[in-house]
Amino acid sequence: MSDTIKLSLVMIVRNEERCLKRCLISAKSYVDEIVIVDTGSTDKTKEIAKEFGAKIFDFEWCNDFSKARNYGLEQSTGAWNLILDADEYITKLDKSILMTFMENPNKLGVIKVVNVLDQDGETNYSKVFLARLLPKGVRYIRSIHEQPDTILPSVKLPIEVEHDGYLNEVVKVKRNLLLLQEQEKKSPDDSYILYQLAYTLYLDKEYKKADEYFKRFYKLAPPESEYRKAGIISYIENNTFLKRFEQGHKLIEREEIHLQDSSEFYFVCAAFYREYVLDDVKKNIQFLPYVEQCYLECLSIGETDKYDGAIGTGSYLAAYNLGVWYEVTKRYEKALECYNKAIEWQYEKAKERKTEVAAMLSHKEQ
Repeated sequence: MSDTIKLSLVMIVRNEERCLKRCLISAKSYVDEIVIVDTGSTDKTKEIAKEFGAKIFDFEWCNDFSKARNYGLEQSTGAWNLILDADEYITKLDKSILMTFMENPNKLGVIKVVNVLDQDGETNYSKVFLARLLPKGVRYIRSIHEQPDTILPSVKLPIEVEHDGYLNEVVKVKRNLLLLQEQEKKSPDDSYILYQLAYTLYLDKEYKKADEYFKRFYKLAPPESEYRKAGIISYIENNTFLKRFEQGHKLIEREEIHLQDSSEFYFVCAAFYREYVLDDVKKNIQFLPYVEQCYLECLSIGETDKYDGAIGTGSYLAAYNLGVWYEVTKRYEKALECYNKAIEWQYEKAKERKTEVAAMLSHKEQ
C-alpha cells in the first residue's frame, strides 16, 4: 500500500471456500501483505488464499480466538494490521483517509461492520463498530468476543464491512456458550463476558437463564461502557419475552435519561409497552399512548452511527411498525402516512399494507 507504512491483512480461517475469495478481492488493493492462519480447513480455503499470495500458517484450534488471532499478528510484518473474518468484505474505504490515520500509531481504528440477518424470513441489518485496525504490537484478550488488550484511544474511520455469515450457517450458540462459561469461571466479575453470556442465551431463547446474567451484568457494567447500552436494550427485550413488565418498566424509567438519543432504545420500548398493554388491557391501558410516543421518538432521532444496533429503528422499521399500530387502532390516515414514509426508505414490506389500507379508505369514502 505504501513505501513507508506497511498494512497487513490478518485473518483466522477454517473451511471458508464459500466466501474467502470475495473477502480477499475486496481487501487486496489496500494491503501490502495477507496473513492467513488456518485452524484446520478441509476444503479449498488454502488454495484460494494461495491465489492471492497469502502467507499461510497452520494453527491447532484450542478454543481460544485470542490465541489464534495473536498467532497471526506475530507472523505479520506490517506497521498496522487490518483484522477481517472470511465472511466479511469491504464495501467502503477511503484510502487517503486511511493513509493519514496510519501516520500516528498511538490509536486504534474502528470500522463499521454491517451484519446481514435473516429474521423470520425477512432480511434485516444491524451495525457494530469494532476496533479492527491495530498498530504493530497490539494483541487480543479473552477466548471469545476477543478485544484488543490496550489503553490506546479508538477513532472511528470511514471504513465499512459487510458480514453475511449469519445467513449461511447456524450461529454457533452452543459453542459460544461453552467458551463464555469457561471465560466466566476465570473472570466471574467481567461484566463484558456476563453481557455476552446473557445476550447469547437470549439469542438461544433461554430467556430465564439470560435474565440471571443480565442482572449481574447490569449491576457490574461501567456506566460509560458502550456495551452497557446494548446490554440494557437486550435486557428490556428479554423482560418483554418473560412478561416481566414491572421489572422492565422500572428499567426503562431508570435508563431513558442515558439512552434518550438511541432510536433502538425507543424501538424496543414501543414493543415492550405494546405487549404490556395487550397482556392485560384493562389494567395497563394507561401505557397505551407510550407505544405511539416511542415510535415517534424513533423517527425524531433518526438513523445515526452513534451506537451499535439494529438498522432501520430510526427510519423504515419505526415508520412501518407505527403504521401497523395506527392500523390496529383504526387510525387509517395516519397508518397510510407511515407506510408511505417506509416506502420512501425503500422498505418493500410496507407496499402491501399501504395497498390494503388505501383500499379500505377508498371503500369507506364510497
